[in-house]
Amino acid sequence: MTVTVFKGTLTGKVVAARIRPGRDLLDALEELVRDSGFRNGVIELVGSVRKARLSCYDQARKEYIEFSVDEPLEIVTGLGNVSLKDGKPFVHIHLTLSDESGKCYGGHLVRGTETFVAEVFVSELVMDPPMNRTRDEETGLMLWLPY
Repeated sequence: MTVTVFKGTLTGKVVAARIRPGRDLLDALEELVRDSGFRNGVIELVGSVRKARLSCYDQARKEYIEFSVDEPLEIVTGLGNVSLKDGKPFVHIHLTLSDESGKCYGGHLVRGTETFVAEVFVSELVMDPPMNRTRDEETGLMLWLPY
């Protein structure tokens, strides 16, 4: 099969939070997930940032290229997941951000994104076995791989 399938259930446990101005967005999301006891889940968020730090994966070089947008931006879409990496909860978020003219930027959230305000929902999943990130040699990425 060319698709790896993981099966699980939504537990009904949902955490909603507001992230205060000035917080690093990734740090705040990791803290929320850790303090809520999530091992696997789905994250959705809206809000705005004072500045952003994102990355895009260079498939040929198998490395992330980071870039900054140093201006206020609206979070058009924030979507991601929680899985395990090295036995600990790992937050993986992609953002689409827009400036005041509507120009959009997108990528993988990395440290350095300063929150103006964000509203977040995290929904818990129970997966058996838990989704665990392991280095995939073909892509060079940390992906959910079967045991």
